[in-house]
Amino acid sequence: MTIDAHVNNTADVIPGGSPFFYLEDPKNNGFQIQSISVTPTPCQIGLPCTIEAKGEFQSDLSKIELNFEVEARFKGGHSGKVLTRKDDLCDWATVRQAGRSQCPPNKGSATITTELLLASFVVPEATYDIDLNLTSGNTLLTHVGARVKLEDADKLVADTNPAETP
Repeated sequence: MTIDAHVNNTADVIPGGSPFFYLEDPKNNGFQIQSISVTPTPCQIGLPCTIEAKGEFQSDLSKIELNFEVEARFKGGHSGKVLTRKDDLCDWATVRQAGRSQCPPNKGSATITTELLLASFVVPEATYDIDLNLTSGNTLLTHVGARVKLEDADKLVADTNPAETP
C-alpha cells in the first residue's frame, strides 16, 4: 500500500512525508507536532507499518485518550464508519521521552510510536477518511486526519479529487 494524502491547504500538512494533516489549528494544542512519519514507505497490506509522531507536550499529563475514527467511501456513493475507537493512548502506542518509555508523558519532547497491521482480507477497495485526536480531560492535545484510497487490493494512494464521491 502506498500511503499519501491530498489536502486543500498545503500549510496544514504535517512535516515528515506522511499523509497526515491538521484538522484544527494546532497553535494551542497540548502536543505540538514537529513531524509524523510512516515506515516503510510505501506500506504493504499484510505487513507491519510504523507511524511515528515527534513533538512536544506542553504539560505533564495523567492520562491521554485516543479517539480514532475511519470512514470508508465506496464507489456508487455508499459510505460508513468502519472503525471507531476510544482508548487510553498508552495501550496503543509507546511514548518515549529522554530515551525511555514514559506514558503518560511529562512536559517536554516526546516520540509517539505505534505499529499497525492491515490484513488484506478485511480491507475493501474504497477511499478512507481517518480522523484522530488525542485529549487529556477537556484539553485537546492534537487533532489530525488523512485521506487515502485503496486501489488494486493492496495499494493506498492519494485521493486526488477529495470533493468527488468515489
